[in-house]
Amino acid sequence: MGVGQGAEGHGAGRHVRATGTADARPSRWCEAIRDGELWNLPVTLVPHPHDVHRFVDDALAARSAGTQLAYATIDLATRRIAGSTRFTAINLPNRRLEIGFTFLGRTWQRTAVNTEAKLLMLTHAFEALGMNRVEFLTDVRNSASRAAISRLGATHEGSCGAMLRTCGSVPGRHAEGVPSRMIP
Repeated sequence: MGVGQGAEGHGAGRHVRATGTADARPSRWCEAIRDGELWNLPVTLVPHPHDVHRFVDDALAARSAGTQLAYATIDLATRRIAGSTRFTAINLPNRRLEIGFTFLGRTWQRTAVNTEAKLLMLTHAFEALGMNRVEFLTDVRNSASRAAISRLGATHEGSCGAMLRTCGSVPGRHAEGVPSRMIP
């Protein structure tokens, strides 16, 4: 299966539905981003509400290039966008990818919405896309995200100080990687 196939969504659970980025109006993204002023967090890359159009355009371009698949995370109870997450670093020949660029409004952090969204993505990656390795890469300072990934059963693989990544188009912003992996 090609990376763009199934990009419209990867399912729904009891608490959350994942839908393609193109299906979500920018104003609905802004609600989640403003819930906690997420653009100010130093441990993740979240667009300012004024930059949401560029965020969506960049996600759609990456999908067209076959390098990323971005999703809106919809809370089924409220029908509101809770946040976003994406498949990135997609490597089809080696059947591996990363889950990252995740953010959730404060209302949904540490709730079933986040856990179920990750489980839906893992199921889609392993069962629909045929991946044999899924990695989560978080900023070393993001202890809440690292704990959530651990609760999913991912294996922590250490801190990669040498694996500093430039975070998108934010000048001077880097993340020290803390990779964790799941293998079916």
